[in-house]
Amino acid sequence: WDLYRGNIGWNVYSFVRTSNTTSATMNLRDFLNHLVSRGWMSNTKYLTSVQSGTEIFTGTGQVDTNSYYANVQ
Repeated sequence: WDLYRGNIGWNVYSFVRTSNTTSATMNLRDFLNHLVSRGWMSNTKYLTSVQSGTEIFTGTGQVDTNSYYANVQ
């Protein structure tokens, strides 16, 4: 994963997959813990949204999603 951060009125962290895949199962806590370890996020914050998709800056791109599921525990 490549990691980018920015601010558009709120903090934005984008983990960008560096290889193609046809399916993925991941624990979002691992991503959040990484942000905490870098000092970019406090461990007292709450996750308020999860997004998946593409952000094309140049050229073309395509994402085909057959299903999307998030299990929050």
